[in-house]
Amino acid sequence: MNKSVEYATKVLAGEIIAPSQVRKACENFLHEFNVLQHDDNYQFMWNDQIELVVDEIIKQLNFARGAKSAQPMFPNLALFQWFIIQNTFCWVYKEFPTKRKTRELIFTVARKNAKSVLSCIIHLIAFFLDEDNATHYIGSNTKQQASIIFEELVNIIKSSPNMLPLFNIKKTYVEFIPKN
Repeated sequence: MNKSVEYATKVLAGEIIAPSQVRKACENFLHEFNVLQHDDNYQFMWNDQIELVVDEIIKQLNFARGAKSAQPMFPNLALFQWFIIQNTFCWVYKEFPTKRKTRELIFTVARKNAKSVLSCIIHLIAFFLDEDNATHYIGSNTKQQASIIFEELVNIIKSSPNMLPLFNIKKTYVEFIPKN
């Protein structure tokens, strides 16, 4: 079972406690996933190939700090994190299966729930999936928070041996150097 379907199903079954907005998002997701995408008139579809690519990218990433430092991310991400990641990248236009439905993402998560890590994962996946010369930004409300996110991104890249050769880490930005 896809992790987004698993999360949404568990939220709606009450196995995962979530606020009403999240419950509604899960309800909408399951309707779109199970019903709407199969309607010929609906313009979006879930791209299973992109889901596999996202899985492969996350399999190459390790946590940089905290209780799971140096551990692989793939088996250790929370289901809500998978839900955000997959919904960001896997919904595409049927007519243009490489064009994502979601081009901008804003999420709010309570303190100390790995917002910075999640932002970095999304950022890293975008490096691989977006067109050449794309520019990606992570915003924050303070310079200190921006520094925390940038340091987390750099540390994740450095703690993930297969990722390090693909990035040129500068003082204030990270450059993606894809292998052709």
